[in-house]
Amino acid sequence: MSKLTKIIHFKDGNTYKVQVIKDINDYRGFYVKFADGTYCKAGFNQSAVADVNEIVDSGYLNGFLLEYGSHRVEHLYNKLLKKLPLDKYEKEAFYEYINLRKPIEKSFGVYFDFREVLFKRPGIQFWTLEEKFNPKEKEIYREYDVIADKTAW
Repeated sequence: MSKLTKIIHFKDGNTYKVQVIKDINDYRGFYVKFADGTYCKAGFNQSAVADVNEIVDSGYLNGFLLEYGSHRVEHLYNKLLKKLPLDKYEKEAFYEYINLRKPIEKSFGVYFDFREVLFKRPGIQFWTLEEKFNPKEKEIYREYDVIADKTAW
């Protein structure tokens, strides 16, 4: 299966092949939208494109809509508070933004205490999304120093 690509022409005469995003609603990362309605993965200097009117929009997408808050941290907190499962991209964002050793995050001047919505691991200062460690949480646990509670002694 070949990936769809789009050829971009630059002011210096060079051309560059960029990958077309098939479904923008299922994409996480930087994107560029062209005048023809095509969305492509960003990875080039947009100001160097030969026809500046060719690019109509660019930005970053979470891979999910912010239905439960006005920003990513609030969305994740509210969704977990409602005991709703996180999808693939929400989980990626969760592990990027939430420290499982100290899950209190400040975002836009508001503190979100994820300890209220996560599972506490007994004997250690570590919280998880589910009652059992998943592979990502095991990786995080091994990579960082985790403090043992006094009750663990």
